[in-house]
Amino acid sequence: MPHQVFEAAVRETREEVGATLVDARLLGVLENLFRAGDGKHVHELCFVVTGHLVETGFGEPEWSDLVRDTGQPLAWLPEAVLRAGSVPFHPTAVLAFLEDQPKPPP
Repeated sequence: MPHQVFEAAVRETREEVGATLVDARLLGVLENLFRAGDGKHVHELCFVVTGHLVETGFGEPEWSDLVRDTGQPLAWLPEAVLRAGSVPFHPTAVLAFLEDQPKPPP
């Protein structure tokens, strides 16, 4: 796996949540085909990376008014909310990668 994938994961984690991602490792790669809200067909490759967060300064995750290039709001949501299907989440196949992962302490 190219080293750039891990560099991007560390950089984006720092930019988005103000935390440092350590011990990053690749869970897998997903191919995701879907239609965006504007009707355009989208084809993306999703590198699913896991690791540990240190130096966090973001408190309890919540919905954000921040809108990126997709025009969609961003949110940090508990895994249970994603599994319940109460909010749109893509690609849903990423949840399969989480099945074999150790759960964080409560």
